[in-house]
Amino acid sequence: MIALISLLLLIGLQASSPVDAKKCPELYRRYSAQHTFCLPANNTCSILKRGVTDKDKKLIVKLHNDYRNKVATGQESHAGGMPQSS
Repeated sequence: MIALISLLLLIGLQASSPVDAKKCPELYRRYSAQHTFCLPANNTCSILKRGVTDKDKKLIVKLHNDYRNKVATGQESHAGGMPQSS
């Protein structure tokens, strides 16, 4: 009975969804009809900043390289103790 009610609710949500199938690719709809890519723009939201600064880019690359080095030398313990690369 609960499964039937859940199914009916899901069908009802899909039917009442404001998603325009032509504008929302299947790639996003397969996750959720309410995926943020599929929803209309929020006109009350204003972007204060966009993009990535050079300082941020350097930090991202440094963190990536530090982690990559940790994995390559077998020092990464959070990923299940992966073996050292050859």
